[in-house]
Amino acid sequence: MSAEATTEVEEYNAKKMAEVAQESQQMIGNSKRRMESTANEFLKLLDDNQAELKEAAELVTEAKLQIEAAGI
Repeated sequence: MSAEATTEVEEYNAKKMAEVAQESQQMIGNSKRRMESTANEFLKLLDDNQAELKEAAELVTEAKLQIEAAGI
């Protein structure tokens, strides 16, 4: 492989790596938003069904603490 061909391959690889990094960054942001939305829906579900979940009060409290600890 010539030096010129190697440079073209390296440039292509660098460009692709930058594209993948940018896509990954966007995916992380999207995932974070979906996780926050799901956690909020879950908390609402727990609150709305508190009477039915009386027997599992300890688990409900633990779930809420875990979500809070995650910063959501």
